[in-house]
Amino acid sequence: MNYDPADQEQSENPVGRADPQDPLVTVVIPTHNRPHLADRAIDSALAQSVGNIDVILVDDGSEPPFRSEREDPRLVIVRCETPKGVCAARNVGLAEARGKWITFLDDDDELRPEMVERALQAADQSSLPAPVAVLSAMALVDPEGLITRVRYPVTLPRGKHYFLEEHQPGSYQTHNSLIAPTNVFRAIGGWDELMRGSEHDDLFLRLNAACSIQGVAEATYRHWEHQGPRLHVHMRHRAEAMERTLRKHRGAFRQHPRKAAHYMATMGATYLRSGAWLAAIRWTSQALLTRPEARYLRWFAASLAGPRVLALVRWLRDRRRGPVA
Repeated sequence: MNYDPADQEQSENPVGRADPQDPLVTVVIPTHNRPHLADRAIDSALAQSVGNIDVILVDDGSEPPFRSEREDPRLVIVRCETPKGVCAARNVGLAEARGKWITFLDDDDELRPEMVERALQAADQSSLPAPVAVLSAMALVDPEGLITRVRYPVTLPRGKHYFLEEHQPGSYQTHNSLIAPTNVFRAIGGWDELMRGSEHDDLFLRLNAACSIQGVAEATYRHWEHQGPRLHVHMRHRAEAMERTLRKHRGAFRQHPRKAAHYMATMGATYLRSGAWLAAIRWTSQALLTRPEARYLRWFAASLAGPRVLALVRWLRDRRRGPVA
């Protein structure tokens, strides 16, 4: 579906209140079997300084079904009887959204009260070509509640290739803080439901093609970091999603061979960590052919050695480091 940038009415002040029956912003929160975290996310969404919002909690097949004690007419709970995955759950929320703007909040994260207001102000004041979406700085918070670092977003005009663009000040890892015009999000097709990891890569390539992205330096999104090992199955999902992204956006990757090589090498390394030996060899070799550099030769050699050798190297490295105090 093609999107006409003129469809977004930039002349309106996005911070002004609309009809109570027509919320200004929709916050979508997908959740699955984490009620204690989801309640915190809901509270942060309902506490926004812009009151004209609705919050859609998408219960992705939780057992028992999610129940909230929050009695707020702005909160709607939509249940999927069987788990569909986070991208499908987000699309359920997108279909139900009534706000002119939409943002997606992970159930284990939270928004600062000024998040929506600052983002809409930035969109209103942006000099970028319309339509304009907004990314805010993201604070990474440890399990004790302390901020360990802050990632600052990039700013890119419509028609760019988001994370493939080089020499941009800021981080491409602030995608959770996105707030975008709902009609734009629907026009680009929402989330790719076949992806079970790294889904933001594909989303932002499609979004940036149709929409400018304005960065805000204020950290209004709190991303809680989790401890513990990553499951191999999750690594495989991530690698498969990266491969799907590359295949969907071949034209964009061809325009950025340096970033494409790094992406393919990272994909190969991710496949290797998941135990997919042949896929690792394939993609690290493609990276080396695209950019014949020493680092990609090392990655290719590591993939040839196989996952068992990789596991041995990590075991020896951990042994040298000794026990964690």
